[in-house]
Parts: sequence; C-alpha cells; structure tokens
Amino acid sequence: MLFCAIVNAVQEIGEAARCVSEPSRAKLPGVPWPQVVGIRHVFVHVYWGINPGKLWDTATLDIPLLIAKLEEGLRDWPLPID
Repeated sequence: MLFCAIVNAVQEIGEAARCVSEPSRAKLPGVPWPQVVGIRHVFVHVYWGINPGKLWDTATLDIPLLIAKLEEGLRDWPLPID
C-alpha cells in the first residue's frame, strides 16, 4: 500500500510540474524540471519496472530537496505573471 501511495504521489508531482509553463519554469531555475517530469513518465509508462529502492530514495531524498528548491524560489511570491 505504501509503495502504491508513493508512486501515486510522485506521479502527481510530475504531472503538476509538466503543467508549469516555460516562462514560469525559467523563474525557478533551481528546480530540475526535466527530471521531475521524466520520473512521472517512467512511473506511468514503465510502472512494472519501478525499483522500490530508487522509489524510496526519490521519496526520502529527492522530494525534500525539490520542496526546498521550490520554497527558495517562491520566497518572493507572487511571481509576475507573463
């Protein structure tokens, strides 16, 4: 159950990142946009090949770093809208 929950959460993060416009991404250059979206694609399209250890590392190591980068980049929120 935990495995499925983490996969779903990472997919949702990747889907949200996929919807961020290029101008908005440019305003948050510290976020690894291609990797965030890319892992979503892997989880959606190659779900049978998900490595549980890599998934756990993503959830416990990568996601906290992503949150920190987003928080740092959004300190001056609201960003000007293009």
